[in-house]
Amino acid sequence: MYHWRERRFHIAETVMSVYPDVIGFQEVRKTKHLSQIDELQLILSEYRWSYFEGATTIDDDGVEGLAILSRYPIESTSKLILSSDPNDLDTNTRVCLFAHIDHPFAGKINFYVTHLSYHRSQQCRNAKEITKFVVETNQRFKSSIANVIVGDLNTYNDFEDPAAMLAGLQNYCENEYLIGINPMKDAWKKVHPDETGFSFSNMRPFKRLKLNIAPSRTRK
Repeated sequence: MYHWRERRFHIAETVMSVYPDVIGFQEVRKTKHLSQIDELQLILSEYRWSYFEGATTIDDDGVEGLAILSRYPIESTSKLILSSDPNDLDTNTRVCLFAHIDHPFAGKINFYVTHLSYHRSQQCRNAKEITKFVVETNQRFKSSIANVIVGDLNTYNDFEDPAAMLAGLQNYCENEYLIGINPMKDAWKKVHPDETGFSFSNMRPFKRLKLNIAPSRTRK
């Protein structure tokens, strides 16, 4: 893996090749001497708005967490700390970040980024908490025209339930909060119906890591 000094330019090059309006990042580091999201902003000067929150301490002076970069104004932010249980195999602190974004063409957007656990039962529990978070946020920002959820959902080929639940499908991860959310769709499956959506994984079997969950409704 490239050192950060080189990797940041590869990341920036990939971002500019796609040119998204908003980006969600996972495993972003910040120390006394380094802020990865700030350094990316220096390279990606059009992304003037950012939001970072640490989740896990990595060194005596550093944290690792999630971040959002946006080409358009971020008007409000908040963080949800996902629950943990003494019996969880995954001891990492998991969070979900929210940014209320004023998009000049689409309108007000509720944007979320998260990094779910690799442990299945914890995925279900935390996905339920995220959907409740979305419902509560919708009540605060009623003018928003869309909810967009991105991140590393650690979705397994034989266990897509947490991601499917966020997309509004009832399954193993039953969720009473689904009734408060407009139907959502897996954007990857929508745009690439014939592709598996596999992303990098050092585990076997492969899992689809990066999923974008977008609302089914569109603005005309």
